Amino acid sequence: MAIEPVEAQERAVRGLVAAGGTGLVSAGTGCGKTLMSLWTIDRTARQEGIEPSDLSILVVAPLRTESGWSRAVGQVWPGGEMAFRRLSRRRRAEREALERLMRGERPTGVSFIGWELLASVSKMKGYDARAGKVKSKATTRVLGSVEFDWVIGDEIHRACNFRTVTSQVLCKVKARHRLALSATPAGGQPVNIFGALKFLWPRKYPGFTRFANSFFTSEPCYFGGPYSVTYGAEKRPGLLSKGHRARGEWQDMRIEDVAGELPPVDIRRVDCAMTVEQRRQYMQLRDKAVAWMDDHPAVVGLPVTRDMRLRQATLGQMRVRPGQGGEDEWFFDACSRSGKITALLDILRDIGDEKVVVYSPSKKFQIPLVAQLKKAGHSCVRVDGEHKEEWTSFLDKDGPQILCAVIPAVAEGVDGLQRVCRHEVWLGLDPSVVRCVQAQGRLHRTGQTGTVVRWLLQCPGTVDTESVIPRLDQRYADLKASGLI
Repeated sequence: MAIEPVEAQERAVRGLVAAGGTGLVSAGTGCGKTLMSLWTIDRTARQEGIEPSDLSILVVAPLRTESGWSRAVGQVWPGGEMAFRRLSRRRRAEREALERLMRGERPTGVSFIGWELLASVSKMKGYDARAGKVKSKATTRVLGSVEFDWVIGDEIHRACNFRTVTSQVLCKVKARHRLALSATPAGGQPVNIFGALKFLWPRKYPGFTRFANSFFTSEPCYFGGPYSVTYGAEKRPGLLSKGHRARGEWQDMRIEDVAGELPPVDIRRVDCAMTVEQRRQYMQLRDKAVAWMDDHPAVVGLPVTRDMRLRQATLGQMRVRPGQGGEDEWFFDACSRSGKITALLDILRDIGDEKVVVYSPSKKFQIPLVAQLKKAGHSCVRVDGEHKEEWTSFLDKDGPQILCAVIPAVAEGVDGLQRVCRHEVWLGLDPSVVRCVQAQGRLHRTGQTGTVVRWLLQCPGTVDTESVIPRLDQRYADLKASGLI
């Protein structure tokens, strides 16, 4: 039996169908963006007199969302008439399907491809006159120049920077209809909504500069050259999306519109004292851009590098060793002392045996975090770039108590945590407001039955409170004012 949309989803689908099946779905985590896009395709195709089984649909999405897309296709077309296939270079059948597509053979059904693979099979080297050097750019025949009935960009903020190869390739995919899905379609800056709009309506939005100067505030950027500018908030919040919303092309909603009111979030800010060595390293990096590690002077040059090292220093005591090319390699070891780990252990004692998700902005900090949690007698499992699937054991009733998650790794395609856990501890915030918002939606979403308790650990008088949090707050406010988050 096919699944049916709830009232808020029904309104969104009707609007998109009325707009011709092309549009932006800017809905929060857990709102059912995947299902809404497929319902839109099904109804629009039937209005055009096309059987869904005859459609050719390309889904460009993060690899972790494949199972969700496969499940959604079965829910919208439960009779099995809609084929679902993955395009990849790993398994023989998936590789052969990709090769047929590259030769120009039009597939039927739903074809799923990851963002990274789409870019890698559709780029070439070419001279960039503006940059004055050879760079990668999109090929002239993306995916064999096949014209799909629909192309769906899931997590469209991955292509929000129109200058990247990923964005260029996506815009060159031929399709009669286009759908873009994301809770944060503009990424971390309001002006980056141009990437999604150019993908959806390339004729309406041909050039970036005129678009940006028309809708967004700007100020000179003294680090980028004499003519460089940085763009801020929308000049008149809501003006850009007003016409699109009136035509049904731009649909946005909150999780509360779909599932009703969720349990509240109890936010608890915890001030953490850095260890003596942490404080020494931090102050030297902040004041002199040089920190002495034993008898070795570790230098940071660029301001952006120093900002990153300062954020790492608030996590724990760092080490340095010689790296390739004469560059210093900064790292944490299993014994790195940390005021935030000390505070985390105190919190765990108060929580007891309940499951906890610990968010870290640094993959390198996973080493001391996991080692010291295990030393204290806690069972834990990791999710990061090197540990991609082990996290599922956390969902078992008798599984590990603690999930140590790197924020970018858990932001997309990780579902089910809300059914087994309601406690989360943040050791720091990611510089991207998009990833922070997505990670916050792992526990606070449909299926959560208890109050989500969120501990935010911060070191007073450091970049935690003086730079990172205020900067993210301002970016969030700019995006919120324009309805982009």
